[in-house]
Amino acid sequence: MRNALVVILTGYLLMLVETTIESLFWIGPVRPDGLIVLVVWCGLTTPLPNGLAAILGLGLFAEAFSAASRGLYIFSFAAGYLMVRYILSHVITPYLWQRMLLVTVVSMICLTILLVGTGGADLVWPWGALQAILNGILSPAFFFVFDKIKAYSDRLVPINRKRGG
Repeated sequence: MRNALVVILTGYLLMLVETTIESLFWIGPVRPDGLIVLVVWCGLTTPLPNGLAAILGLGLFAEAFSAASRGLYIFSFAAGYLMVRYILSHVITPYLWQRMLLVTVVSMICLTILLVGTGGADLVWPWGALQAILNGILSPAFFFVFDKIKAYSDRLVPINRKRGG
């Protein structure tokens, strides 16, 4: 359950940063976006049902920051998370390049759902593809930050273990 809280709080901080500071780094519609990378990271680190609960919470927060139709973020994030969990069930250890490719593919799927759902289907090519590639390229840095946040939260609140008598 702690991983779910870490995902939701990290996603909330990412949304705050993306809606304020990152406006300086926008290149047209393409910008650094850590939310979909966070969805993939959650899929890699948090099993069902806690991971899905975290992603649904993240989708609710994302909708609060967006004017998109209700349910689009929840649906696209849940689809991305479930796809990662399915792929992870068939891959023993995803290497860094496989994670980068996974972020690119999940980004393309999530962005397609979001853009088509908001009436911006004409932006899927080339801007959606460029955004997905940028997410894949930046994913190792985001994974590093997310791992550090999780490690810090593990040190901050140690896991309660039952003591045998």
